[in-house]
Amino acid sequence: MSPQRSANITTAVILILLAVLLGMVHQQVVGQSVLKLTCSLACSGKCYYSWYRKRDYHQKTEVYLGCSSAAAVWIDSTSSANQDEYSCKVNNYAQLPSYCYLGLQQWGVTYTPGSVCALEGSSVDLSCSYKYPEGLTVTESFWFIKKHVDLREDDQYKGRVKYNQTQTQCRMRITGLRTGDARKYWFRFFTDDPDGKYTGSSGVSMSVTDLKVEVSDTQGGGKQLNCSSTCTLTNPTYIWYRNGQPVPEQNRAVLYLRDRTVDAGSYSCAVKGHEEIRSAAVYSPKDTRAVVLPSGERKEGDSVTLTCSSDADPPVLTFYWFKQSVNESLGTGQNFSITNISSQHSGLYYCTALNQLGQHSSAPARLDVFYPPRPPSLSEFNGFNGSITLVCVSDSNPASSYTWFRKTGSSSEPFRNGSNLTLAAGTAGVFYCLAKNRYGSSNSSEWTFTSDNTAAIYAASGVIIVLLLIFIAVILWMRKRSAQSRSRSEGNTGEPLSAPVYETVSDLAMTSGPREAAPSDDQDEVQYSTVQFKNPRTKKVPLSSTANQKNAVNAEEEVLYSTVVKANTGAPGNDEIPVYSTVHKFT
Repeated sequence: MSPQRSANITTAVILILLAVLLGMVHQQVVGQSVLKLTCSLACSGKCYYSWYRKRDYHQKTEVYLGCSSAAAVWIDSTSSANQDEYSCKVNNYAQLPSYCYLGLQQWGVTYTPGSVCALEGSSVDLSCSYKYPEGLTVTESFWFIKKHVDLREDDQYKGRVKYNQTQTQCRMRITGLRTGDARKYWFRFFTDDPDGKYTGSSGVSMSVTDLKVEVSDTQGGGKQLNCSSTCTLTNPTYIWYRNGQPVPEQNRAVLYLRDRTVDAGSYSCAVKGHEEIRSAAVYSPKDTRAVVLPSGERKEGDSVTLTCSSDADPPVLTFYWFKQSVNESLGTGQNFSITNISSQHSGLYYCTALNQLGQHSSAPARLDVFYPPRPPSLSEFNGFNGSITLVCVSDSNPASSYTWFRKTGSSSEPFRNGSNLTLAAGTAGVFYCLAKNRYGSSNSSEWTFTSDNTAAIYAASGVIIVLLLIFIAVILWMRKRSAQSRSRSEGNTGEPLSAPVYETVSDLAMTSGPREAAPSDDQDEVQYSTVQFKNPRTKKVPLSSTANQKNAVNAEEEVLYSTVVKANTGAPGNDEIPVYSTVHKFT
């Protein structure tokens, strides 16, 4: 140490010692250039200390320096400006006055900035600078949130906190930010003087936010997406994603969608530099599902609730309910209740979920209402040979089983099972059917089967057959007329029609003896066959008998009519021999 520096310290010590004696202040040398002044006045309870400096000892005037909650202050003993007399005063207080500031102290912590906004899942740096009297050395420093416990030792932060500090700078990095990390943090340091410790009381406040896409309508009918946060980020550059892919040239917090069809998709946003931390996506409803509760069988008179669920963000605004056979909406709401259900409520139901970005419909859910058979209806059908078939039909769910009963007097006996009953002609009796399922049963009206029914059946069958024969005859007659009309039409354009051809076949006695004439009173009726046709390609060939056909063996033949005459020889004991006459058309 230089002689001059030693002399200065000695002079300061003498002056301060005088101040201690007069002002009840004790002094202590700390290090090589720091003097610690301690107020020796007793204090009970909460106190603060006021410090004074007497610049003019002879006039005994004092200057108020300030106050402090600590009983000690530190001054630089090497500075001639600090060589004065000092005194102190103790005051009791419930709370330290806000004006209490000791300018003489050279202790302090400054947080820059005083508040921080950070993304959930990201990392953040909390920074500060601090000062203390020259000559002291910092031996320990840390950040804390409660009870002066080093944050690195807190279970909530273990492994996520790292310090980067010097003798005047303090910095802490927290990784993997959580929403629970949003709070105030303080910095505290210790020096080589047991009383030389300090905490920056203002601290730094940290907010943790996530990104959220908010959807709103625009005047033109489009949609506006806003990437928002609960606190203000520092100069963010936004990135928009549609279906996981970046949307080009969109780096603002707002994204406009003008066409619901073209712009359909899932949207999310992020901040540049933290692309891996994206907002939750917004999208139109999907995975929409309709269910009928309670599950299991539902019978008439029960109550059911239709429930619709859908995955959507933003959440579904409205649920609409429809029945597949009805075009109009049945109602709105996530739940749709039907009381006192009946068979009319059976069917397929579906719901449509709607939010700001679109809509989606569920697959249909079936509502099956079970009920007993309604009164059966009977239908009758006429069969062959005078039989009749009765058909029994009843509306029910589940399907009914059918049993036919035959009524005899006042009693009834099961007659046959099944919905159809066939009764043969001549069967008589009173019949009815019973429809039954597990929810109940119901009888049809009675049907009486008598012989009158059989007669009516025969009469009806006869009428049907006669009408059918008449119909066939009319068809054949019309076809014949049509053929004749065509023949006449063709004859008018070719050669004249051939003259009518007549052929008479008389009775013949087919015996081995001489030919005998038949008795006049036993003569058969003469048969005539008249054929009219045209021959445009050959001359007319006179036909007198079947023998003349040999002259036209090379000509084309067409059989027009074949007439069969039964000849009677008149001779007793002789068989009747059929005589055939065939007329051919030669072309």
